[in-house]
Amino acid sequence: MQKSLRQDLSIRIGLVILIISIIIGIAFYFFSINLSEKEFNKYIEHRTENIANTFTLQLWLFDLNTTRELCKLILDEPGVSGLQLLDHRKETIFDQRTEKSKLSTRISRELRYEGEKLVGYVDIYFSNTSWIRQRHNILTIMILLILGTMLGSFLFINILLKKHLSKPLKDLQENMYSLSKGDFHRSDLVGEKTEIQDIINTFNSLILSLQQRDEEILKKTDALTTEMSERKKMENELFQAHKMEAVGTLAGGIAHDFNNILAVILGYAEIIKDDLDDGTHTKKDIDRILIAANRAKELVKQILTFSRKGQETNEPLQPTPVIEEALKLIHASMPTTIEIQEKIDQNCGTILANQTHLHQILVNLCTNALHAMEDEKGVLTVELNKVYLKNYDIRLGVDVSEGEFVELNVGDTGCGMNTKTIEHIFDPFFTTKDVGKGTGMGLAMVHGIVQACGGFIKVNSEPDKGSMFQVYFPIIDKIIVKEEKEQNGIIKSNNERILIVDDEEVIGNMYRIALERLGYSIIVHHNSQKALEVFMNSPDHFDLIITDQTMPHLSGSDLAKKILQIRQEIPIILCTGYSTMISEEKAKEIGIAKFVIKPVNIKELALTVQELLA
Repeated sequence: MQKSLRQDLSIRIGLVILIISIIIGIAFYFFSINLSEKEFNKYIEHRTENIANTFTLQLWLFDLNTTRELCKLILDEPGVSGLQLLDHRKETIFDQRTEKSKLSTRISRELRYEGEKLVGYVDIYFSNTSWIRQRHNILTIMILLILGTMLGSFLFINILLKKHLSKPLKDLQENMYSLSKGDFHRSDLVGEKTEIQDIINTFNSLILSLQQRDEEILKKTDALTTEMSERKKMENELFQAHKMEAVGTLAGGIAHDFNNILAVILGYAEIIKDDLDDGTHTKKDIDRILIAANRAKELVKQILTFSRKGQETNEPLQPTPVIEEALKLIHASMPTTIEIQEKIDQNCGTILANQTHLHQILVNLCTNALHAMEDEKGVLTVELNKVYLKNYDIRLGVDVSEGEFVELNVGDTGCGMNTKTIEHIFDPFFTTKDVGKGTGMGLAMVHGIVQACGGFIKVNSEPDKGSMFQVYFPIIDKIIVKEEKEQNGIIKSNNERILIVDDEEVIGNMYRIALERLGYSIIVHHNSQKALEVFMNSPDHFDLIITDQTMPHLSGSDLAKKILQIRQEIPIILCTGYSTMISEEKAKEIGIAKFVIKPVNIKELALTVQELLA
């Protein structure tokens, strides 16, 4: 029986489509299985890495309670069927598995902090249920794909063949040609113009939607880039704040040792000077030693100021008169080629600061501005204003709340600075000047002073565009007026008895020599514990106590507490070069009569003793 063309073509094309569909289906199956398996393994690896990192940090911190809670949370995840966590001694911290864990994929990891320190072991059981279900779904999709392809192909072939092939192909060719030309109204197919137009409209709507989403993505990308830049900036500021705090602590410790050395040099130099006749070469040499030692003393003060450990007291003051007085000095010292522009608010508020330090801040900033301007030509700008800052205006790492601030701006039209230089300008001894033209302590000292006043500094600068330093001081409410006492000259003593306690033998003996010359009866002890025993045996034998702060056995403040418990009215002088444990305020609370900063000037010490024994 002769087959019709439609039947013959349908069978032949159907067989070809069947074979092709089976091949494609099998290829799809293995490709999907392989892809799914890779995704599953990738998920396991990524999740294992996250869990391992989490447990590594927790075990390093030895926070077992939090660690066990994290284990429970992880075990509640649908993809995890079991979890075993051991410490570095392989002792069990957490071990719990479900029935599904027997058919699960087990992943074991050693937990090493920063890749070196072994802190524990973890075994994670990932359930294969989702993977098996996914494999079944892929097989089902493959079968449906083959059947759907076959059924659709047969139906499509029969429809085309039923209409003889030629006319539909010709109509299709004409429609495709019209579509390629963009003319959707020239088609002769009945009922197809509207459908094609609807498809085009839908496509255009889709394009518009995609364009809108693309614009949204670009906006969000820009916002994310800005956020990342701001975050990086905040991280750098926080790192800088931590670095400055660490360097400040180190500087304070070094200053303590320097003060003890300078105390010996200054003290014995003054004693030797008193023994020499006026006009001798030796006395002049001693004067030079004193000048050099006092310079070193001022350098130590700068180091302590940078480290915020200096004992200078801040008090409420109006910054305007101080700034105007400093500007007079700056006008007199600046070359005439530098134009100075001033804008000073006469009622900008009251701040808590030290008048000398505020003067130093402006002079140092203006000096740096002068050095930044080539050939000593340019414009120096000094502004003093009252501003209100929000929290987002305040630098990260600064313990300051939003509110009213006095803003001191010092700008120049000099060479400017790059970002790398700005990161280090407040480091002690960092300088961009030539050798011999700067110590690198100016801005470090400014930074320490401003922080001691509760303020902060912002720097804006670009190469060849000048620099602007913005210094902010919190505004306070009122002014406290302090009374100053006049010092009288040194007079001979009435043989009062003084106990000196200092673990540095040379310093204790120096105090003894200087005070014995004034007629005092001196006993020196270099062990604070033994000094306390001597006082306990004869508490009424002494009229005054002079003690160092930093000593083994008993610190100066602890010794003072014990002495005052025995004899409350005895005056005590506490000497310190640097200490984080005691301040002038704390010393007064204890009952200490005088708080003296090393290196101690012999005359000042004598006057202090005379005042307390008067």
